[in-house]
Amino acid sequence: MKNTIFTTVILSVVCILSVAQTAYITNGGSNDVSVINVATHTVLTTIPVGLNPDGVSASQDGTKVYIANSSS
Repeated sequence: MKNTIFTTVILSVVCILSVAQTAYITNGGSNDVSVINVATHTVLTTIPVGLNPDGVSASQDGTKVYIANSSS
């Protein structure tokens, strides 16, 4: 199910892949990452990633996203 985002994300780490028009937003409170379609402002999926995700980076070719956790 897709959810429309209406609120501003605060205190999250964001990585936007410009080619794919996708943003990856860490959600420390729920220990997951939201995958956002930037063009439509909708949540495509939410991925569990372990405790306290607080960093996100993409590979140079944009095929992988790496998440750093402050504790796991």
